[in-house]
Amino acid sequence: MASSATQHAGGLVLHAAAACGDLALLQRRQWLRKLCINWGDAEGRTPLHFACANGHVDVVQFLLRKKCKLNPRDNRKNTPLMKAVVHKQESCVVLLLEHGADPNVTNHRGNTALHLAVHAGSVSVAGILLQHNARIDAHNEMGCTPLALAVSCSHKEMIEFLLEKGANVNARDRSGRSICAIAAVAGDTDMIRLLLRHGADPFKKDFSGKSAKDYFKERHNKDLNEILEEAASSVIPGESPADAAKGTAVPEGSCPVTTDYVLLLSTEYDEFGDEGEDGGFNAEV
Repeated sequence: MASSATQHAGGLVLHAAAACGDLALLQRRQWLRKLCINWGDAEGRTPLHFACANGHVDVVQFLLRKKCKLNPRDNRKNTPLMKAVVHKQESCVVLLLEHGADPNVTNHRGNTALHLAVHAGSVSVAGILLQHNARIDAHNEMGCTPLALAVSCSHKEMIEFLLEKGANVNARDRSGRSICAIAAVAGDTDMIRLLLRHGADPFKKDFSGKSAKDYFKERHNKDLNEILEEAASSVIPGESPADAAKGTAVPEGSCPVTTDYVLLLSTEYDEFGDEGEDGGFNAEV
């Protein structure tokens, strides 16, 4: 049986080959491949993580043919699919999903691949995930859905896309804050109008006793009445009228909770783009 030192050294060789797209090396080292195909480095990342992050489709295909694990999780519980999503490697995303990769696995912050696609601002990747049964209203550890994250990041195209795909416009986080409230705190009237047209509820109070309407008035010294009246006349057929809806609230665009939606993602991905930390090779993962 191979020693742990041998496996460690062999694993680094495979990681380097996967990260650099060296398919020939992977094909030649059959004994090494069998020994280390699912081996995780110091961060728990397998060769498949590296190949997906760097978009080496031929290497990903090869590893899948050799029956590598599809959903291994690194030390932050990120899967190869998540790495491909973060780096917008669409071909790798499609390949993994077609082979049965799970789009609803969560990482150490409770984020799914769809949360990460939203944070990356990739509508096309989000669409691919939804075609493969990604849960559109999955909540992360903050209770934030992909739509809530899109609103907090002001990704207008993503917001429109998720609403068209049926995302719950009235989902609330673990503090009772609504998606409409996030937009109200930011003072983005165009975004508020869009949410209201899709039946967002601006009146229901959060756990602190304030509504989205309250926050808009408090933060921006303006009243939502004009926007609500305007939205009431343009409600999308089949949706609840905005003026009859009973909405919600949230902290400010620069306040801790709204900011946390983004920070929960951005800080955990500080390692993306790091070079040369594992095995002396340049690789994104």
